[in-house]
Amino acid sequence: MKKQIIEFKEIKYNEAIVMINKLINRINEAIEILIANGETIINMSTIYELGINSKLYIDAKYKNKINEILKMFGIKKEDNYDIQKDEATRDKANSATKHLWNVSKILCFNYLNSFLVDERYIIIKDNVAIKAENSDNNLKERFTIYTNTEEQNKANVILLNICKEFKELDSINISPAKFFNIYGLYKIGNGYIIDGSILSNINKKTL
Repeated sequence: MKKQIIEFKEIKYNEAIVMINKLINRINEAIEILIANGETIINMSTIYELGINSKLYIDAKYKNKINEILKMFGIKKEDNYDIQKDEATRDKANSATKHLWNVSKILCFNYLNSFLVDERYIIIKDNVAIKAENSDNNLKERFTIYTNTEEQNKANVILLNICKEFKELDSINISPAKFFNIYGLYKIGNGYIIDGSILSNINKKTL
């Protein structure tokens, strides 16, 4: 079966393009801080963790630093060592990880943009964040909804024709909404679009 395009969410695609450019600027600002504080291996996985799971990531780094300091002085966990009584070691560990909190504040990813922190869209090359080679195409694919069945293919053709007819009614100043309860089609500009999320989820039995 050859899939048909039901809908391309152009508005969301354009918003994502703008967000990617903003994210790249923020990621590069974060990378500069990481490099200035001795980080040598920086990848998108690290950036994601600092922007999404910052507390867990930084806490782990803090504990690792504590263990490094203790190892340097030959102190082992089984020596009944109490870190709470060792303010100097805690201060050193805090000092070594303080910059990570600043980085997490700069990145501060959320549910609207975290999906873009992915090597399909952004990569880090020589410690510089740039758009991935196929970033735009990958985004287009993400925001394109396709048919899944032959029945959906047939429905898609019928609905596209209905969209054309609705546009014709609009052109003579007659709103289709006055005659039809339009559900699953929505108006953009001078035309009508099929809501792909609805059609793509309709199964064969429903159709």
